Amino acid sequence: MGTLQDCLHARRSVRNFQDRPVPRDTLQGLAADAVLAPSGSNIQPWEFILVDDPELVGSIVTYSPGIVHAPPCLAVICSDQERALRKGGRLGKEQLALMDISMAAENLMLSAVDRGLGSCAVKSFPPQVIQKLLGLPENIWPELIVTLGYPVSARLRVPPKRPAGEMIHFNGWGEEDCAGLL
Repeated sequence: MGTLQDCLHARRSVRNFQDRPVPRDTLQGLAADAVLAPSGSNIQPWEFILVDDPELVGSIVTYSPGIVHAPPCLAVICSDQERALRKGGRLGKEQLALMDISMAAENLMLSAVDRGLGSCAVKSFPPQVIQKLLGLPENIWPELIVTLGYPVSARLRVPPKRPAGEMIHFNGWGEEDCAGLL
């Protein structure tokens, strides 16, 4: 793909994938890039369950209404609740873990773009069911599912975005904004 800017501008939520497996070394590379994300208090609460078994992917999709078409694989990003509590206290468990996982997911999705893959972050699933399907211990909690695969279409529609200038402010609210600048 090229530069970080290229990946940022090319990343889209992909929901239709080719029926083509993603090599395991590619999936491992995505997870390795994900763990380079920043982590509050360096808790690093994340655990990555890479799912490429079509039957298991299908079972997870059954309980995930946000996944319309079954992808070739999924990254189920979990938080280690015991680690988060031990290293970060209540704040670590209740807030930092989810923030850390979100940043790791973005790393994973940008790395996917760089490797020619599409992805979509999904939060609509019952965590207890996913925990049971994957045989996760009680302290490992599914927080986010990222669908992964080769997109059916190379040309994806860019969804409407608010102009950046409407959301950027200097030195407080209403002081100076960039609405006419960007």
